[in-house]
Amino acid sequence: MIPPTVIAGDFNYPEIEWTTWSTTKSEEHHSQKFIDACRDAYLHQHTTQPTRHRHGQNESLFDLVFTNEEHMVLSIDYLPGLGISDHAVMIFNVHVYTPTTGQAQPKYRYHKGNYASMNDQLNDVDWSLMDILSMQEAWKFLHHLCSGYGTVHHKICANKGSPEKAFWRYCNSKLKNKLILGDTKNSEGAVVQGDKEKADLLNKYFASVYTQENIENLPSLDTKYDGPPLSKMNITAHTIRNKILKLNVNKAKGPDGLHPRVLRETAALISKPLCHLPEVTRQQLLAHELEDQQHNANTHEGQQNSRSNKKAGYKMRSVELQSTPGEKDLGVFVDDAVKFRDHVSYAVNKASRLLGLIRTTFSCIDEDTLPRLFTTLVRLHLEYGNIIWHPRYRIDKIKIEKIQRRATKLIPHLRRLSYEKRLQALKLPSLEFRRRRGDMIQVFKIMNGLDRLDPEIFFLRAGGRCIRGHKDKLLMRHSRLEIRKNVFSQRIVQDWNSLSE
Repeated sequence: MIPPTVIAGDFNYPEIEWTTWSTTKSEEHHSQKFIDACRDAYLHQHTTQPTRHRHGQNESLFDLVFTNEEHMVLSIDYLPGLGISDHAVMIFNVHVYTPTTGQAQPKYRYHKGNYASMNDQLNDVDWSLMDILSMQEAWKFLHHLCSGYGTVHHKICANKGSPEKAFWRYCNSKLKNKLILGDTKNSEGAVVQGDKEKADLLNKYFASVYTQENIENLPSLDTKYDGPPLSKMNITAHTIRNKILKLNVNKAKGPDGLHPRVLRETAALISKPLCHLPEVTRQQLLAHELEDQQHNANTHEGQQNSRSNKKAGYKMRSVELQSTPGEKDLGVFVDDAVKFRDHVSYAVNKASRLLGLIRTTFSCIDEDTLPRLFTTLVRLHLEYGNIIWHPRYRIDKIKIEKIQRRATKLIPHLRRLSYEKRLQALKLPSLEFRRRRGDMIQVFKIMNGLDRLDPEIFFLRAGGRCIRGHKDKLLMRHSRLEIRKNVFSQRIVQDWNSLSE
Protein backbone atom coordinates (compact mmCIF):
# COMPACT_ATOMS: atom_id res chain seq x y z
CA MET A 1 0.00 0.00 0.00
CA ILE A 2 1.20 3.52 -0.84
CA PRO A 3 1.29 5.75 2.28
CA PRO A 4 -0.82 8.95 2.34
CA THR A 5 1.09 11.82 0.73
CA VAL A 6 0.55 15.60 0.84
CA ILE A 7 2.59 18.09 -1.22
CA ALA A 8 1.93 21.83 -0.88
CA GLY A 9 3.81 24.92 -2.00
CA ASP A 10 4.28 27.75 -4.50
CA PHE A 11 4.76 26.06 -7.89
CA ASN A 12 4.48 29.20 -10.07
CA TYR A 13 2.51 27.77 -12.99
CA PRO A 14 -0.08 30.48 -13.78
CA GLU A 15 -0.66 29.17 -17.33
CA ILE A 16 -2.14 25.87 -16.13
CA GLU A 17 -5.94 25.58 -15.91
CA TRP A 18 -6.34 23.11 -13.06
CA THR A 19 -10.07 22.56 -13.52
CA THR A 20 -9.27 20.71 -16.75
CA TRP A 21 -5.57 19.97 -16.13
CA SER A 22 -4.67 21.66 -19.40
CA THR A 23 -2.47 24.46 -20.70
CA THR A 24 -2.41 26.57 -23.82
CA LYS A 25 1.34 26.01 -24.21
CA SER A 26 2.97 23.45 -26.47
CA GLU A 27 3.67 19.86 -25.58
CA GLU A 28 7.35 20.63 -24.88
CA HIS A 29 6.58 23.53 -22.52
CA HIS A 30 7.54 23.02 -18.87
CA SER A 31 3.92 23.52 -17.76
CA GLN A 32 2.75 20.57 -19.88
CA LYS A 33 5.63 18.46 -18.55
CA PHE A 34 4.61 19.38 -15.00
CA ILE A 35 1.05 18.17 -15.70
CA ASP A 36 2.44 14.91 -17.08
CA ALA A 37 4.64 14.50 -13.98
CA CYS A 38 1.63 14.99 -11.70
CA ARG A 39 -0.35 12.44 -13.67
CA ASP A 40 2.55 10.00 -13.62
CA ALA A 41 2.52 10.28 -9.82
CA TYR A 42 -1.31 9.96 -9.77
CA LEU A 43 -1.76 13.12 -7.71
CA HIS A 44 -4.94 15.10 -7.03
CA GLN A 45 -4.81 18.91 -6.96
CA HIS A 46 -7.21 20.65 -4.52
CA THR A 47 -6.62 24.42 -4.90
CA THR A 48 -9.51 26.01 -6.80
CA GLN A 49 -9.15 29.78 -6.22
CA PRO A 50 -6.41 32.27 -7.17
CA THR A 51 -3.79 32.54 -4.42
CA ARG A 52 -1.66 35.47 -5.63
CA HIS A 53 -3.10 38.98 -5.76
CA ARG A 54 -0.94 41.96 -6.76
CA HIS A 55 -2.14 45.44 -7.65
CA GLY A 56 -2.06 46.07 -11.38
CA GLN A 57 -1.66 42.37 -12.28
CA ASN A 58 -4.07 39.56 -12.97
CA GLU A 59 -4.71 37.26 -10.04
CA SER A 60 -3.10 33.85 -10.44
CA LEU A 61 -3.20 30.38 -8.97
CA PHE A 62 0.37 29.72 -7.81
CA ASP A 63 0.02 27.81 -4.53
CA LEU A 64 -1.05 24.20 -4.97
CA VAL A 65 -2.02 21.32 -2.68
CA PHE A 66 -1.48 17.79 -3.99
CA THR A 67 -2.50 14.48 -2.40
CA ASN A 68 -2.37 10.90 -3.62
CA GLU A 69 -5.96 10.20 -2.50
CA GLU A 70 -8.88 12.24 -3.76
CA HIS A 71 -10.71 12.89 -0.49
CA MET A 72 -7.77 13.67 1.80
CA VAL A 73 -8.51 17.42 1.50
CA LEU A 74 -12.22 18.25 1.33
CA SER A 75 -12.09 22.06 1.56
CA ILE A 76 -9.60 24.93 1.71
CA ASP A 77 -10.08 28.31 3.41
CA TYR A 78 -8.42 31.27 1.67
CA LEU A 79 -7.41 34.16 3.95
CA PRO A 80 -5.57 37.46 3.29
CA GLY A 81 -1.78 37.26 3.11
CA LEU A 82 0.51 37.89 6.06
CA GLY A 83 2.12 41.34 6.18
CA ILE A 84 3.00 42.63 2.73
CA SER A 85 2.90 39.19 1.10
CA ASP A 86 0.80 38.99 -2.07
CA HIS A 87 0.08 35.28 -1.51
CA ALA A 88 -3.06 34.17 0.29
CA VAL A 89 -2.96 32.12 3.47
CA MET A 90 -4.44 28.67 2.90
CA ILE A 91 -5.90 26.62 5.75
CA PHE A 92 -6.99 23.03 5.15
CA ASN A 93 -7.48 19.82 7.09
CA VAL A 94 -5.87 16.58 5.98
CA HIS A 95 -8.09 13.52 6.46
CA VAL A 96 -5.85 10.49 6.57
CA TYR A 97 -8.19 8.01 8.22
CA THR A 98 -11.97 8.22 8.05
CA PRO A 99 -13.61 7.50 11.43
CA THR A 100 -16.36 4.92 11.51
CA THR A 101 -19.81 6.38 12.05
CA GLY A 102 -22.17 4.08 13.89
CA GLN A 103 -22.88 0.45 13.18
CA ALA A 104 -22.75 -0.82 9.63
CA GLN A 105 -26.12 -1.67 8.15
CA PRO A 106 -26.50 -5.46 7.86
CA LYS A 107 -26.97 -7.00 4.46
CA TYR A 108 -28.18 -10.42 3.42
CA ARG A 109 -26.03 -13.10 1.82
CA TYR A 110 -28.61 -14.05 -0.77
CA HIS A 111 -26.44 -16.61 -2.53
CA LYS A 112 -26.43 -18.74 0.65
CA GLY A 113 -30.15 -18.66 1.37
CA ASN A 114 -32.04 -21.81 2.30
CA TYR A 115 -34.26 -21.73 -0.77
CA ALA A 116 -35.35 -25.35 -0.39
CA SER A 117 -37.03 -24.50 2.91
CA MET A 118 -38.44 -21.30 1.44
CA ASN A 119 -40.01 -23.19 -1.47
CA ASP A 120 -41.46 -25.77 0.93
CA GLN A 121 -43.18 -23.05 2.96
CA LEU A 122 -44.42 -21.27 -0.15
CA ASN A 123 -45.80 -24.58 -1.38
CA ASP A 124 -47.95 -24.83 1.78
CA VAL A 125 -49.57 -21.43 1.20
CA ASP A 126 -53.24 -21.42 0.26
CA TRP A 127 -53.02 -19.30 -2.90
CA SER A 128 -56.80 -19.38 -3.37
CA LEU A 129 -56.99 -16.57 -0.81
CA MET A 130 -55.76 -14.19 -3.50
CA ASP A 131 -58.99 -14.65 -5.45
CA ILE A 132 -60.98 -12.74 -2.83
CA LEU A 133 -58.40 -9.99 -2.34
CA SER A 134 -58.26 -6.70 -4.18
CA MET A 135 -55.48 -5.79 -6.56
CA GLN A 136 -53.29 -4.05 -3.98
CA GLU A 137 -54.09 -6.51 -1.20
CA ALA A 138 -53.10 -9.49 -3.36
CA TRP A 139 -49.77 -7.91 -4.21
CA LYS A 140 -49.10 -7.02 -0.56
CA PHE A 141 -49.91 -10.59 0.42
CA LEU A 142 -47.39 -12.04 -2.04
CA HIS A 143 -44.80 -9.37 -1.24
CA HIS A 144 -45.09 -10.06 2.49
CA LEU A 145 -44.56 -13.78 1.99
CA CYS A 146 -41.40 -13.36 -0.10
CA SER A 147 -39.97 -10.65 2.15
CA GLY A 148 -40.70 -12.55 5.36
CA TYR A 149 -39.14 -15.81 4.21
CA GLY A 150 -36.13 -13.92 2.89
CA THR A 151 -35.51 -12.41 6.32
CA VAL A 152 -35.69 -15.79 8.01
CA HIS A 153 -33.57 -17.82 5.63
CA HIS A 154 -30.71 -15.44 4.69
CA LYS A 155 -27.61 -14.92 6.78
CA ILE A 156 -26.42 -11.40 7.47
CA CYS A 157 -23.21 -10.38 5.71
CA ALA A 158 -21.89 -8.49 2.71
CA ASN A 159 -23.82 -9.06 -0.49
CA LYS A 160 -22.07 -10.91 -3.27
CA GLY A 161 -22.03 -8.67 -6.32
CA SER A 162 -20.79 -8.51 -9.88
CA PRO A 163 -17.06 -8.19 -10.67
CA GLU A 164 -17.44 -4.40 -11.00
CA LYS A 165 -19.04 -4.18 -7.56
CA ALA A 166 -16.34 -6.41 -6.13
CA PHE A 167 -13.70 -4.09 -7.57
CA TRP A 168 -15.16 -0.97 -5.99
CA ARG A 169 -15.73 -2.74 -2.70
CA TYR A 170 -12.09 -3.84 -2.64
CA CYS A 171 -10.83 -0.36 -3.57
CA ASN A 172 -12.91 1.32 -0.88
CA SER A 173 -11.60 -1.12 1.72
CA LYS A 174 -8.02 -0.19 0.84
CA LEU A 175 -8.47 3.58 0.93
CA LYS A 176 -7.43 5.29 4.14
CA ASN A 177 -10.11 7.97 3.88
CA LYS A 178 -13.62 7.87 2.50
CA LEU A 179 -16.08 10.54 1.50
CA ILE A 180 -18.87 10.78 4.07
CA LEU A 181 -21.73 13.24 4.48
CA GLY A 182 -20.83 15.51 7.37
CA ASP A 183 -23.03 17.82 9.38
CA THR A 184 -25.17 20.09 7.21
CA LYS A 185 -26.80 23.47 7.84
CA ASN A 186 -30.40 24.14 6.90
CA SER A 187 -31.81 27.40 5.53
CA GLU A 188 -32.06 28.81 9.06
CA GLY A 189 -28.40 28.14 9.82
CA ALA A 190 -29.04 25.31 12.27
CA VAL A 191 -26.72 22.30 12.12
CA VAL A 192 -28.40 19.05 11.05
CA GLN A 193 -26.72 15.89 12.36
CA GLY A 194 -29.15 12.97 12.18
CA ASP A 195 -29.19 10.77 9.08
CA LYS A 196 -32.95 11.12 8.63
CA GLU A 197 -32.78 14.90 9.05
CA LYS A 198 -29.97 15.10 6.47
CA ALA A 199 -31.98 12.99 4.03
CA ASP A 200 -35.06 15.18 4.51
CA LEU A 201 -32.97 18.32 3.97
CA LEU A 202 -31.46 16.97 0.74
CA ASN A 203 -34.86 15.77 -0.43
CA LYS A 204 -36.30 19.25 0.14
CA TYR A 205 -33.48 20.83 -1.84
CA PHE A 206 -33.82 18.40 -4.75
CA ALA A 207 -37.55 19.08 -4.90
CA SER A 208 -36.90 22.83 -5.04
CA VAL A 209 -34.79 22.62 -8.22
CA TYR A 210 -37.21 20.57 -10.30
CA THR A 211 -37.93 21.89 -13.75
CA GLN A 212 -41.60 22.82 -14.05
CA GLU A 213 -42.50 21.39 -17.42
CA ASN A 214 -45.29 22.88 -19.49
CA ILE A 215 -47.65 19.95 -20.07
CA GLU A 216 -50.38 21.98 -21.80
CA ASN A 217 -48.68 22.09 -25.21
CA LEU A 218 -47.15 18.65 -25.59
CA PRO A 219 -45.66 17.83 -29.01
CA SER A 220 -47.35 15.14 -31.07
CA LEU A 221 -45.33 12.00 -31.74
CA ASP A 222 -45.26 10.07 -34.97
CA THR A 223 -47.12 6.76 -34.96
CA LYS A 224 -44.64 3.87 -35.15
CA TYR A 225 -47.19 1.03 -35.05
CA ASP A 226 -50.07 0.81 -37.52
CA GLY A 227 -51.41 -2.62 -36.53
CA PRO A 228 -54.45 -3.48 -34.42
CA PRO A 229 -54.46 -2.26 -30.81
CA LEU A 230 -53.49 -4.60 -27.99
CA SER A 231 -56.84 -5.43 -26.45
CA LYS A 232 -55.83 -8.38 -24.28
CA MET A 233 -52.55 -9.53 -22.79
CA ASN A 234 -52.13 -13.29 -22.70
CA ILE A 235 -49.70 -13.80 -19.83
CA THR A 236 -49.14 -17.35 -18.64
CA ALA A 237 -47.32 -18.74 -15.64
CA HIS A 238 -44.73 -20.20 -18.00
CA THR A 239 -44.04 -16.75 -19.47
CA ILE A 240 -43.67 -15.17 -16.03
CA ARG A 241 -41.35 -17.95 -14.89
CA ASN A 242 -39.09 -17.55 -17.92
CA LYS A 243 -38.88 -13.80 -17.35
CA ILE A 244 -37.98 -14.25 -13.69
CA LEU A 245 -35.30 -16.82 -14.53
CA LYS A 246 -33.56 -14.24 -16.71
CA LEU A 247 -33.05 -11.84 -13.80
CA ASN A 248 -29.47 -10.96 -12.92
CA VAL A 249 -28.96 -12.17 -9.36
CA ASN A 250 -25.93 -9.88 -8.92
CA LYS A 251 -28.08 -6.76 -9.11
CA ALA A 252 -29.54 -4.92 -6.14
CA LYS A 253 -33.15 -4.92 -5.01
CA GLY A 254 -35.72 -3.16 -7.11
CA PRO A 255 -38.32 -0.65 -5.90
CA ASP A 256 -40.45 -3.57 -4.68
CA GLY A 257 -37.77 -4.45 -2.10
CA LEU A 258 -37.35 -8.04 -3.33
CA HIS A 259 -33.91 -9.29 -4.25
CA PRO A 260 -33.68 -10.87 -7.74
CA ARG A 261 -32.02 -13.96 -6.22
CA VAL A 262 -35.12 -14.59 -4.09
CA LEU A 263 -37.41 -14.16 -7.08
CA ARG A 264 -35.38 -16.49 -9.29
CA GLU A 265 -35.06 -19.23 -6.69
CA THR A 266 -38.82 -19.20 -6.06
CA ALA A 267 -39.89 -18.62 -9.67
CA ALA A 268 -41.65 -21.97 -10.03
CA LEU A 269 -44.02 -21.21 -7.15
CA ILE A 270 -44.61 -17.46 -7.33
CA SER A 271 -45.23 -17.47 -11.09
CA LYS A 272 -48.59 -19.19 -10.56
CA PRO A 273 -50.06 -16.66 -8.07
CA LEU A 274 -48.66 -13.83 -10.16
CA CYS A 275 -50.52 -15.21 -13.16
CA HIS A 276 -53.80 -15.27 -11.19
CA LEU A 277 -53.64 -11.58 -10.36
CA PRO A 278 -56.19 -9.44 -12.19
CA GLU A 279 -55.27 -8.01 -15.59
CA VAL A 280 -54.71 -4.54 -14.23
CA THR A 281 -52.37 -5.86 -11.57
CA ARG A 282 -50.35 -7.77 -14.11
CA GLN A 283 -49.94 -4.67 -16.26
CA GLN A 284 -48.83 -2.67 -13.26
CA LEU A 285 -46.37 -5.38 -12.26
CA LEU A 286 -44.87 -5.35 -15.73
CA ALA A 287 -44.66 -1.55 -15.72
CA HIS A 288 -43.35 -1.36 -12.10
CA GLU A 289 -46.09 1.05 -11.03
CA LEU A 290 -47.16 -0.50 -7.75
CA GLU A 291 -48.30 1.99 -5.11
CA ASP A 292 -45.76 4.19 -3.38
CA GLN A 293 -42.81 1.85 -4.04
CA GLN A 294 -42.45 2.89 -7.64
CA HIS A 295 -43.35 6.47 -6.73
CA ASN A 296 -40.33 6.52 -4.44
CA ALA A 297 -38.18 5.01 -7.17
CA ASN A 298 -39.36 7.63 -9.67
CA THR A 299 -38.69 10.36 -7.12
CA HIS A 300 -35.16 9.08 -6.60
CA GLU A 301 -34.60 8.89 -10.35
CA GLY A 302 -35.98 12.37 -10.77
CA GLN A 303 -33.57 13.65 -8.16
CA GLN A 304 -30.66 12.13 -10.02
CA ASN A 305 -31.77 13.59 -13.32
CA SER A 306 -32.53 16.99 -11.80
CA ARG A 307 -29.49 17.51 -9.63
CA SER A 308 -27.78 19.60 -12.31
CA ASN A 309 -30.81 21.83 -12.95
CA LYS A 310 -30.31 25.42 -11.85
CA LYS A 311 -33.95 26.39 -11.35
CA ALA A 312 -33.75 28.53 -14.48
CA GLY A 313 -36.35 27.49 -17.04
CA TYR A 314 -35.91 28.07 -20.77
CA LYS A 315 -37.94 27.26 -23.85
CA MET A 316 -36.94 26.13 -27.29
CA ARG A 317 -39.96 27.43 -29.19
CA SER A 318 -40.83 31.08 -29.71
CA VAL A 319 -38.01 32.15 -27.39
CA GLU A 320 -34.40 32.59 -28.44
CA LEU A 321 -31.97 30.31 -26.61
CA GLN A 322 -29.18 31.96 -24.70
CA SER A 323 -25.66 31.53 -26.00
CA THR A 324 -23.36 29.22 -24.09
CA PRO A 325 -19.68 28.31 -24.50
CA GLY A 326 -20.49 24.62 -24.25
CA GLU A 327 -23.05 22.02 -23.29
CA LYS A 328 -22.99 18.40 -22.19
CA ASP A 329 -25.14 16.23 -24.43
CA LEU A 330 -25.44 12.48 -23.77
CA GLY A 331 -22.19 12.49 -21.82
CA VAL A 332 -20.17 14.45 -24.40
CA PHE A 333 -19.05 18.04 -23.81
CA VAL A 334 -19.69 20.05 -26.98
CA ASP A 335 -18.05 23.50 -27.12
CA ASP A 336 -19.08 26.39 -29.33
CA ALA A 337 -16.05 25.82 -31.61
CA VAL A 338 -16.76 22.07 -31.90
CA LYS A 339 -13.14 21.24 -31.04
CA PHE A 340 -14.03 18.94 -28.11
CA ARG A 341 -10.94 20.04 -26.19
CA ASP A 342 -12.90 20.20 -22.93
CA HIS A 343 -14.29 16.71 -23.42
CA VAL A 344 -10.84 15.28 -24.11
CA SER A 345 -9.57 16.84 -20.88
CA TYR A 346 -12.62 15.52 -19.01
CA ALA A 347 -12.18 11.97 -20.32
CA VAL A 348 -8.43 11.96 -19.70
CA ASN A 349 -8.83 13.28 -16.14
CA LYS A 350 -11.49 10.72 -15.28
CA ALA A 351 -9.47 7.84 -16.72
CA SER A 352 -6.36 9.09 -14.93
CA ARG A 353 -8.17 9.13 -11.57
CA LEU A 354 -9.36 5.56 -12.05
CA LEU A 355 -5.88 4.45 -13.07
CA GLY A 356 -4.50 6.10 -9.95
CA LEU A 357 -7.07 4.25 -7.86
CA ILE A 358 -5.94 0.94 -9.36
CA ARG A 359 -2.30 1.77 -8.65
CA THR A 360 -3.11 2.76 -5.06
CA THR A 361 -5.22 -0.24 -4.14
CA PHE A 362 -3.64 -3.13 -6.06
CA SER A 363 -0.19 -4.06 -4.79
CA CYS A 364 0.37 -6.91 -7.27
CA ILE A 365 -0.50 -6.34 -10.93
CA ASP A 366 0.53 -8.80 -13.64
CA GLU A 367 -0.13 -9.43 -17.33
CA ASP A 368 -3.50 -11.05 -16.60
CA THR A 369 -4.83 -8.51 -14.10
CA LEU A 370 -3.92 -5.23 -15.80
CA PRO A 371 -5.66 -5.79 -19.17
CA ARG A 372 -8.87 -6.78 -17.39
CA LEU A 373 -8.84 -3.77 -15.09
CA PHE A 374 -7.85 -1.32 -17.81
CA THR A 375 -10.29 -2.48 -20.49
CA THR A 376 -13.20 -2.84 -18.06
CA LEU A 377 -12.83 0.29 -15.93
CA VAL A 378 -10.54 2.82 -17.62
CA ARG A 379 -10.58 2.50 -21.40
CA LEU A 380 -14.33 2.93 -21.76
CA HIS A 381 -14.05 6.55 -20.55
CA LEU A 382 -11.53 7.27 -23.32
CA GLU A 383 -13.72 5.73 -26.03
CA TYR A 384 -17.31 6.59 -25.14
CA GLY A 385 -18.82 8.53 -28.04
CA ASN A 386 -15.44 9.01 -29.76
CA ILE A 387 -17.07 8.76 -33.18
CA ILE A 388 -18.52 12.18 -32.35
CA TRP A 389 -15.62 13.79 -30.48
CA HIS A 390 -12.78 12.09 -32.39
CA PRO A 391 -9.61 14.03 -31.38
CA ARG A 392 -8.51 16.34 -34.12
CA TYR A 393 -5.34 17.83 -32.64
CA ARG A 394 -2.09 15.96 -32.16
CA ILE A 395 -1.74 17.10 -28.54
CA ASP A 396 -5.17 15.64 -27.70
CA LYS A 397 -4.26 12.31 -29.30
CA ILE A 398 -1.05 12.22 -27.25
CA LYS A 399 -2.93 13.02 -24.02
CA ILE A 400 -5.33 10.14 -24.61
CA GLU A 401 -2.61 7.65 -25.55
CA LYS A 402 -0.54 8.61 -22.49
CA ILE A 403 -3.18 7.05 -20.25
CA GLN A 404 -2.55 3.63 -21.75
CA ARG A 405 1.20 4.26 -21.82
CA ARG A 406 1.08 4.99 -18.10
CA ALA A 407 -1.09 1.95 -17.43
CA THR A 408 1.29 -0.46 -19.15
CA LYS A 409 4.10 0.75 -16.88
CA LEU A 410 2.29 -0.49 -13.78
CA ILE A 411 3.82 -3.92 -14.36
CA PRO A 412 7.38 -3.64 -12.96
CA HIS A 413 9.23 -5.95 -15.37
CA LEU A 414 7.67 -4.24 -18.44
CA ARG A 415 8.54 -0.65 -17.55
CA ARG A 416 11.84 -0.55 -19.43
CA LEU A 417 10.36 -1.92 -22.65
CA SER A 418 9.11 0.33 -25.42
CA TYR A 419 5.42 1.17 -25.59
CA GLU A 420 4.91 -1.04 -28.65
CA LYS A 421 6.54 -4.04 -26.96
CA ARG A 422 4.50 -3.49 -23.80
CA LEU A 423 1.32 -3.57 -25.90
CA GLN A 424 2.44 -6.79 -27.56
CA ALA A 425 3.17 -8.41 -24.19
CA LEU A 426 -0.26 -7.42 -22.87
CA LYS A 427 -2.06 -8.12 -26.18
CA LEU A 428 -3.54 -4.63 -26.26
CA PRO A 429 -3.99 -2.44 -29.36
CA SER A 430 -3.22 1.26 -29.26
CA LEU A 431 -6.12 3.63 -28.60
CA GLU A 432 -5.50 5.33 -31.96
CA PHE A 433 -5.97 1.99 -33.74
CA ARG A 434 -9.17 1.29 -31.81
CA ARG A 435 -10.63 4.68 -32.78
CA ARG A 436 -9.95 4.07 -36.47
CA ARG A 437 -11.27 0.52 -36.19
CA GLY A 438 -14.42 1.82 -34.49
CA ASP A 439 -14.93 4.27 -37.35
CA MET A 440 -14.74 1.47 -39.90
CA ILE A 441 -17.23 -0.65 -37.95
CA GLN A 442 -19.68 2.26 -37.82
CA VAL A 443 -19.32 2.91 -41.56
CA PHE A 444 -20.02 -0.77 -42.24
CA LYS A 445 -23.16 -0.64 -40.10
CA ILE A 446 -24.48 2.43 -41.88
CA MET A 447 -23.63 1.17 -45.37
CA ASN A 448 -25.30 -2.20 -44.77
CA GLY A 449 -28.42 -0.93 -43.00
CA LEU A 450 -27.52 -2.33 -39.58
CA ASP A 451 -28.21 1.11 -38.07
CA ARG A 452 -31.34 3.08 -38.85
CA LEU A 453 -29.38 5.80 -40.63
CA ASP A 454 -29.55 6.84 -44.27
CA PRO A 455 -26.10 6.29 -45.86
CA GLU A 456 -26.92 8.81 -48.60
CA ILE A 457 -27.00 11.57 -45.97
CA PHE A 458 -23.59 10.67 -44.59
CA PHE A 459 -21.61 9.50 -47.60
CA LEU A 460 -21.10 10.19 -51.29
CA ARG A 461 -20.70 6.89 -53.13
CA ALA A 462 -18.05 6.64 -55.83
CA GLY A 463 -20.17 4.34 -57.99
CA GLY A 464 -18.41 3.39 -61.24
CA ARG A 465 -15.86 6.19 -61.02
CA CYS A 466 -13.41 3.95 -59.10
CA ILE A 467 -12.39 0.68 -60.74
CA ARG A 468 -9.80 -0.41 -58.15
CA GLY A 469 -10.46 -1.80 -54.71
CA HIS A 470 -13.84 -2.78 -53.32
CA LYS A 471 -17.16 -1.75 -54.83
CA ASP A 472 -18.35 0.44 -51.92
CA LYS A 473 -15.76 3.18 -52.21
CA LEU A 474 -16.67 6.70 -51.14
CA LEU A 475 -15.83 10.16 -52.39
CA MET A 476 -14.67 12.96 -50.13
CA ARG A 477 -16.65 16.16 -50.39
CA HIS A 478 -14.85 19.46 -50.64
CA SER A 479 -14.17 20.92 -47.19
CA ARG A 480 -13.16 24.54 -46.77
CA LEU A 481 -12.74 24.43 -42.98
CA GLU A 482 -10.64 22.12 -40.82
CA ILE A 483 -13.63 21.45 -38.61
CA ARG A 484 -15.46 19.95 -41.59
CA LYS A 485 -12.51 17.72 -42.51
CA ASN A 486 -12.63 16.05 -39.09
CA VAL A 487 -16.34 15.21 -39.26
CA PHE A 488 -17.08 11.47 -39.21
CA SER A 489 -18.34 11.30 -42.80
CA GLN A 490 -15.17 13.00 -44.09
CA ARG A 491 -12.33 11.63 -41.99
CA ILE A 492 -13.24 7.98 -42.66
CA VAL A 493 -13.09 8.14 -46.47
CA GLN A 494 -9.38 7.43 -46.89
CA ASP A 495 -9.31 4.55 -44.40
CA TRP A 496 -12.52 3.06 -45.80
CA ASN A 497 -11.32 3.18 -49.41
CA SER A 498 -8.02 1.53 -48.45
CA LEU A 499 -9.79 -1.61 -47.20
CA SER A 500 -9.62 -4.74 -49.31
CA GLU A 501 -12.62 -6.48 -50.81
